Amino acid sequence: MTLVKFRTGFVAAAALLVASSGCGGGDGLPRQAISGRVTLDDQPLESALITFTPLGAGGDSTSGATKVSSGSFAISKAEGLIPGKYRVSISVQKEAPAKASRKPHTDSVTGEVIPPPSTTLAEALPERYNARTELTADVTEAGPNDFPFAVTSK
Repeated sequence: MTLVKFRTGFVAAAALLVASSGCGGGDGLPRQAISGRVTLDDQPLESALITFTPLGAGGDSTSGATKVSSGSFAISKAEGLIPGKYRVSISVQKEAPAKASRKPHTDSVTGEVIPPPSTTLAEALPERYNARTELTADVTEAGPNDFPFAVTSK
């Protein structure tokens, strides 16, 4: 899989997650707009994916995701989250050298030998901000639902 295809898939997955969180507020849920800033080592985070996943089991739970750009993010009220507590994960993909243990393989259709990729994508932030996130947000009906997240590379 090429790096371009992987990035395209990453963006498509994020869009699907946002789309699956609701369709324009016509679902009768008390959705709230959310916004915020993300800094990395006291500087605006240039580009990332931020995801909000409900904590606990609620019948009307919603999830949401959006892109962080130049340190800012926002989800409109129509696609927003319902009031409640959310686990927040922030993911930044960066290119990294591929593992040396990967070997070339042969395409089963053409018989062509395909070399292993020289780079792969890896998570740039510590796991405490994504895979094992410690970040949370409490979305309220009263608002404003503006969340600052200061993350560090260490």
